[in-house]
Amino acid sequence: MRILDRYIARIFVLNYAILFVVIIGLIILLDLITNFDEFVQYAQTVEGDSWHLFKRTIRSMWRYYTPMIFLMFAYLGGLLPIAAAAFTLATLNRKRELTAILASGISMQRVAMPLFVLGFVTTMAMVVNQELVLPNLADRLSMKHRDIKHGRVSSFEKFYIRDTDGSLWSTSKFDPEHDTMEDINILQREKAGDYHFGRAHTRIVAEGASWDDERKGWILKNAIIEKRRDTQDERSESAPAALGRNAVKEYFIASQLDPVTIKMRYRSGFRELQSIRQIQEMIENQEGVVDTASLKRIIHSRFSMPVVNMLILIIGVPFFLIRAPGNLMIPAVKMAGVAVGVWATASVMVRITPGTLLSPAAVAWLPIAILVPVAYWRMDTIQS
Repeated sequence: MRILDRYIARIFVLNYAILFVVIIGLIILLDLITNFDEFVQYAQTVEGDSWHLFKRTIRSMWRYYTPMIFLMFAYLGGLLPIAAAAFTLATLNRKRELTAILASGISMQRVAMPLFVLGFVTTMAMVVNQELVLPNLADRLSMKHRDIKHGRVSSFEKFYIRDTDGSLWSTSKFDPEHDTMEDINILQREKAGDYHFGRAHTRIVAEGASWDDERKGWILKNAIIEKRRDTQDERSESAPAALGRNAVKEYFIASQLDPVTIKMRYRSGFRELQSIRQIQEMIENQEGVVDTASLKRIIHSRFSMPVVNMLILIIGVPFFLIRAPGNLMIPAVKMAGVAVGVWATASVMVRITPGTLLSPAAVAWLPIAILVPVAYWRMDTIQS
């Protein structure tokens, strides 16, 4: 049996590698054809001969598309195993090997076992990719096509970003690559209850700010602090002694509004790239400020989607476990329709916004509750 398992595993791995390279290569090629001029414009920002222009263009392509390989692996990780399993079983069926295996007394369920084991391995690789690789590439994956010609992630402006202490932050330019801000305006407000705040007691205006990770706060440059004369600053460790209007060259202000939090709250898709630990820290530190229900849904989906991927594999494999050789077109169409349909439906369901009727856990685990009986029924229908 070990010889048979190794033989099936070798065919599966080969098919998986070919599908991975072909599908991701095709996606990158189509994207490159559409946006090739952006890479050339970036290369032309520095003067040089044709050879230097070519090298700079290639480097920009490498820098942009390399992180996308890991992102596409996270998106396609649920479909690649079922496709590789289908090609593996089709190869065995075409060579009449599946019939010979069945004639030797080996059941169809046993033939499928190496495919399920390898499907589990690839699913765990997808989990490692999601938790360890993508969080480190989140900034580069935030780069849009329009950013290619500039060679970096574009800055953006945000107004009245709420911190956990109720203060409102505004900036005309937040640089997500260097974690800096320009033209900052901060309104510190009086607390009027849990998550409720009254009028502003301090206004701080600064030319720029940089994040201090050791002290967990922002260092403001050329700041002007305007206070109401009936207030005392209990938050900053470097507050001026005088009240009223004061100008300081450097002013430190502690804040839970760190650069990662800003990007997670205001850049679409950025929070999906963070690890469970980072999302959990944001839930604990930003309660009452962020949509904690959606963040909890993301955490639950990190556990539920690998299970969904395995169930899709279990549902799809029986289409190709055929005792007698024959036309594989009909099973292929059925398997593709079911696998893609189930995968797309489950992916949409786990992204439903939690509400009063469905908790974050219910949203994430609902597809599994539906697919488990279907998977059991599909395995029971295998004729061996």
